[in-house]
Amino acid sequence: MILTGTFGDKPPIEGLATWSECLTGELSLYFEAQAPSPKVYTEWLRRNVADRQLIPYIRDAAAREGLRTLEGATHFDAVLVNASNGFALLIEAKVLSDISPHVSFDNLRNQLARCIDVMIEPPAKPKNRCLATAFDARKPERSLFVLLTPEMFRSNPHSRLYGWLLQEYRSNPMALVRDLPHRSATDWPKIASRLGWITFEDIERQIPGACPWLVTTTA
Repeated sequence: MILTGTFGDKPPIEGLATWSECLTGELSLYFEAQAPSPKVYTEWLRRNVADRQLIPYIRDAAAREGLRTLEGATHFDAVLVNASNGFALLIEAKVLSDISPHVSFDNLRNQLARCIDVMIEPPAKPKNRCLATAFDARKPERSLFVLLTPEMFRSNPHSRLYGWLLQEYRSNPMALVRDLPHRSATDWPKIASRLGWITFEDIERQIPGACPWLVTTTA
């Protein structure tokens, strides 16, 4: 099983003892799911934008934005949610592209840290039930994040920025403190244990034909 190979036999989350328990219930799969930027981050950025952005006209634009958030919604390529128990798997997929190293108003915020920041943020409750998103049923403490790439990049992580960062975040949780400075009183080792890396080849081995574009053999 792909999750077992990535995270181990026991899920790295409290309250769910097995992967079967995680995946038993009302499952929904969402593509291009969106979540708003954490309020704690956008408020912190507004106070610290001068230290995170070196271009004067962008600093000025941040000051003029007033109450508008300085970071838009975060997009995940796919999100699997179990509405029965709050388990969620957040997926960021890359084939040849790398992650973005910054956002408009924050030169030091990378896309991977941004995804993790959203993972640990409680979902915003929509005022209108018709506006419900993939994140409404998930519990942040029962959410996992995985990077999905071709095997060649997992085998050569130094070739992509996400390879360096994901390895560092998983092996040195204090790196998350560095890149998410607005967060406090967080159990970073637990967060680090909930980060994984799977490949399209992993999926193809489990479900032959799932990735028809993938070349798995040589002539």
